[in-house]
Amino acid sequence: MHIKGFREAGINPWLTYRMNDYHSRSSPTSVLFSDFYHEHPEVRNGRDIPKSLWTGSDYAYDFKFEIVREHLLGIINESLERYDPYGIELDFQREMIIFALGEEYEGVEIMNGFMRDVKAIVTKAEARWGHKIKVAVRVMPDINSCFEYGFDIMKWVQEGILDTLVISARFYADTDMPIAAWKTLLAPYGVDLFAGIDYALCACQGEGRIEPNIDTFTACAANAFSQGADKFYLYNYYIPFHSRFDREGEFDFDPTHNLKSLEQYWTVINHVGDPDAILKMNRRHLITIKDRTPMWKQNFYQIPENRGINQLPHAFCELGVFRLIVGEIAKGAKVTFRFSVDDAERALSNPPCLYVNCVPCEFIGSERDERFTSHTLLCYDVPVSAWKTNFTAMIHNSTGDINVRYVDVFIKVRD
Repeated sequence: MHIKGFREAGINPWLTYRMNDYHSRSSPTSVLFSDFYHEHPEVRNGRDIPKSLWTGSDYAYDFKFEIVREHLLGIINESLERYDPYGIELDFQREMIIFALGEEYEGVEIMNGFMRDVKAIVTKAEARWGHKIKVAVRVMPDINSCFEYGFDIMKWVQEGILDTLVISARFYADTDMPIAAWKTLLAPYGVDLFAGIDYALCACQGEGRIEPNIDTFTACAANAFSQGADKFYLYNYYIPFHSRFDREGEFDFDPTHNLKSLEQYWTVINHVGDPDAILKMNRRHLITIKDRTPMWKQNFYQIPENRGINQLPHAFCELGVFRLIVGEIAKGAKVTFRFSVDDAERALSNPPCLYVNCVPCEFIGSERDERFTSHTLLCYDVPVSAWKTNFTAMIHNSTGDINVRYVDVFIKVRD
């Protein structure tokens, strides 16, 4: 019924599969799990370690076991016999850890075989429904970390298994995804690249969640456009509203409103896919955490599947360097660079020097902005001569150690 309605509206529907979800794992009656999950605890990732050491991923399936792969292939096959989609997506960000610790490299060829089996099922379904059915996977942004988890993405591309690659964070939006590098790798094979924009943001390990607003969302879009993303992939935008999307006239551009505002949400849907529209809107580019890296690479142990190696917090004595991808900046815009300081009194008595792309920037004062951080922010004007797609900022501090927990660039083109 949904597929029919979407097609009548000119929308191509896909089926998506969460390949190894462990939400509600403690609820034996959760609708998220089949009887198979509860009947086979021996195929969980954590089966060989004490349960007191289990994190979320230890509850997930280990794809080493053929019975697990056959179960999931059966679900895909059954749904493609029932339904006629435009494509299917295998969502491995729920979850990426599909092998027990230490068995990831042995798992690479296992996953290559699994993906070939998926392709065979899709080929059979294409004959049944009489049209092409695309295959996508959603994975973490870093190609090396993908491989270290057991995902040989380029092998799947080279063998013609994938039509679309979706790279995204697991939960918090990542503003430093290697989109341009992926585009270069995928270009010879005609594979589309979708850039994920997740709902929430987090600027620093140990800091709180930041609710997105129109400025941060347009910044994520400008970032991805500038790197050549083919499309955007919006994740976790399941916010309930009590009125219809039938507004006319002016949209809501108030950055103090988060995207749970119906007007803000409607504004995003109408503008985010248009690079010209994005260029004419205010945007705030944040450095954000990378919320998943392999456990053995993490430098901050808190909820292992949600924390990784990040630019912030960054404590330095004399010189700190930060990088943001901001994309094109409209003529006549005003650009402000902000960063937090723990010891505001000392910093204000002798403000650090800031260089953006080796161009000196003028210190214009300090402010507090509780929407993003509880720490005092030092603000600098970024001259036009410093404007490039990438902002590489050097902070020189001559008064001892400084600790930075938050960095952003605000591009203002409208009041």
